[in-house]
Amino acid sequence: MASSILHYAMMLHRQRRISRSDLRIALSATRMLERAGALLALGRHWRKRPEVEKDFHCERID
Repeated sequence: MASSILHYAMMLHRQRRISRSDLRIALSATRMLERAGALLALGRHWRKRPEVEKDFHCERID
């Protein structure tokens, strides 16, 4: 869905039907759709949590 919105917006921009700022708005909207899709597909913890990474690097092996 996001790619079709972006494709259509680029086509309209090439035909000079929408401005560059409208194209940027379409790009922002597609970015938000992709992030929402990733959130739904991968769940809430799709990025590494900083505290887990921090604890991992601070541990010493004796």
